[in-house]
Amino acid sequence: MVGASYTEITTTLGSLESKRSAANPNTAAMVYDMLMQCGVREGDTVAVNLSSSFPALNVAILCALDTCGAKGVIINSVGASTYGANLPDYTYLDMEQTLLAAGLIENHTRWFSLGGADDIGKEMPAAIKEEIVSRLESFGLSFLYYEDIDENIAARRRIYLSGDAPVCFINAGGNLLSFAGGEEMISAKNGLIFPDSPGRLSSARAPEDTAADGRTLGLIPLFERDGVPVIHLLNMKSLLPAWGLPFDPYPMPEPGEGDIYYDWEYSLPLAAGCLILALALLSWAAASLPRKKDRCDRSGRSGIFIL
Repeated sequence: MVGASYTEITTTLGSLESKRSAANPNTAAMVYDMLMQCGVREGDTVAVNLSSSFPALNVAILCALDTCGAKGVIINSVGASTYGANLPDYTYLDMEQTLLAAGLIENHTRWFSLGGADDIGKEMPAAIKEEIVSRLESFGLSFLYYEDIDENIAARRRIYLSGDAPVCFINAGGNLLSFAGGEEMISAKNGLIFPDSPGRLSSARAPEDTAADGRTLGLIPLFERDGVPVIHLLNMKSLLPAWGLPFDPYPMPEPGEGDIYYDWEYSLPLAAGCLILALALLSWAAASLPRKKDRCDRSGRSGIFIL
């Protein structure tokens, strides 16, 4: 669940603390909760874009999809940031195959790209790329290779929209196609982004597939534009505490631990009962305490002596 500091398929720098935090098994409950808030129900289609930087978080997404009975249309990029699934001989997709063989998951990736520079692994050694692609294709996975980013995004959109319309879109990690290389990735809102959310990145129902500067929109802004709720999972330091999960916990929590499993609500009957009890005590106190009596002076007029 936590990889090496650097290998031949490492793409960018990553935070070790964030990778450890994402390995919390209760992140699956967080993703499930988000899916429920997006209105995902059994049989619904969910579009999913996974990098390999958070392998444990990717598995949590698969488990959450399986639990709610949704159908994930899943694309993965092989490259990973530091401490992610960056072992050339055991990539994230190899992990998926292990889980599939054990019958532990149903949803799984069907398309993959190399990730890294331009999503084609320019910085990766050719021999290692060929070995990985050959191995993953032997699993029956389809390889996506587009040197042009516009073609790449268009191809992914065709895959996502080829069947039933996705009820929501999940992005995990910092894959290039999520923002098409735009700087919005740095400041983008984490977690749930609804069509009317103030944290959204695109104009509602804008007909163009390009940003104001002419750059092609990434997958997240495109789905936002189409009114599809987005689940964006990247910055663990702010994301996990917001959902009742600790950042870089030690020891690692057991499954079922965390505030994510609890809803804090006020009990109206209890509040009403406490109010009635307080009023009763106040009435009793008012009736029981001694009262000051007026004294009469010699002229027969009442008055109060002040000492």
